Amino acid sequence: MGNNLVRLQSQTGYVVSLSPDFGKFDQTTFLNFYQPLMSPTAMGLFYALQLNPSVHPVLTDRQPHQKLMVQLGAGIQAIDQGRQQLEALGLLKTFQQIDDLGEVLVYELHPTLSPDEFLADDLLSVLLLQMVGEQAFNQLSQRANQYYLKSSELAEVTTPFLDVYTIGKQALKQVDPVIETARQTNALVKSKSSKVSDPSFDWELLGQQLQLQGIDHQVMTDYHQVIMAEHLLYQLDEFQLAELMIKAVDVTNNQFDVDRFKQLVRQQGQASRQPSAQTSNSNEDLRDLSEVEKQLVQQVQVYSPLDYLTGLKNATNSGYVSNNERYTLERLVEAQTLPISAINVLLHYVIVEQGKASLNANLVDAIANTWTRKGVQSASDAIRALKDFRKQRQTKSRQSRRTSNGKHVKEQLPEWAKKADYQPRPAKKATDEGNLSNIENLKSKLRQQQNNPP
Repeated sequence: MGNNLVRLQSQTGYVVSLSPDFGKFDQTTFLNFYQPLMSPTAMGLFYALQLNPSVHPVLTDRQPHQKLMVQLGAGIQAIDQGRQQLEALGLLKTFQQIDDLGEVLVYELHPTLSPDEFLADDLLSVLLLQMVGEQAFNQLSQRANQYYLKSSELAEVTTPFLDVYTIGKQALKQVDPVIETARQTNALVKSKSSKVSDPSFDWELLGQQLQLQGIDHQVMTDYHQVIMAEHLLYQLDEFQLAELMIKAVDVTNNQFDVDRFKQLVRQQGQASRQPSAQTSNSNEDLRDLSEVEKQLVQQVQVYSPLDYLTGLKNATNSGYVSNNERYTLERLVEAQTLPISAINVLLHYVIVEQGKASLNANLVDAIANTWTRKGVQSASDAIRALKDFRKQRQTKSRQSRRTSNGKHVKEQLPEWAKKADYQPRPAKKATDEGNLSNIENLKSKLRQQQNNPP
């Protein structure tokens, strides 16, 4: 977006929009974690936008940037730099349109991450440490969980929802039209719906198998995400999963041991590898992608992440999938922040494009967190995110060379951000045999594309 934005003028119009989940914005987190990373103008710009949203905003109800210049006492260039800072920190997304009234920008404000989420983000945490120093950083880290009592070794006796509230079985089986309409028109509900799913998975069948063994249906509800993640990652069906869930019940206290379940699934998955097609986000916008990139989109729709990683490592002679890599994939799928196809694009980028022999958890988390903030919801979104990042790095590199006669500030970023010379280099669509040996053949094709850009 930033590379396509035309030069900002004082008369350029703007409209303020709040993301549907902006209610999660936390003032204390903003001041403690974000404020040290931004200029006074960026901070003032955020508050100026936050305090002036319109009810049901429309593009015709626009204000000129001159208003912000007067309000902040800053020039248009300083405001533009502040905008870029807010975008980089994930607090702002900017959209543009040119119509009969001229150019207009939509400034969409996004909430702060929680302190835990902020510290888990490689880019944000590294930058915060650089800006505030080790002592202040440690104080912020301790403050993040200062009111939390670790409860992992205690027995949870939380009352389930249906033990308190009575809802008819028919209401649970069939969604009320009023609720369905609200869900379809609510942007937050649509954006937060699970990106990792398989509509063909029969939850009723799984529940019946568990009930036959006396396992409470609530277990299936409580560990819904875990079950779906293990199904997608290891390609186990309802009967296999039910059998492993039954084995994971502790006979001494009749409690389901989720860690034991994951261990059993991993063992079962290693014993029987059967690559098969995945149900993924087929709503792909391919209009601006090259033929090679379109091939990658097709390819990543075919495999589960574990099968795809195995194929990539075989094709690039990178060895076997280690237990640590399996854990990383499990976390990534279970988090349900990225669709399967986007996860596979991430794997392709790390193993094929960067030439890594194995997955580094910090590297994968950094990319996944960044893509989640950018709203990546498909394979094509993931490819565009990588292409945009490559363009940004090239722009910064050119700017650095132009200022080489002055003081040069060396950026300290995670390893994955230092090597972002990306162009997708996919294999052809998977064959029935499930191999990815044609990756090498496409490498030369990609090099030609890079050397002769359109």
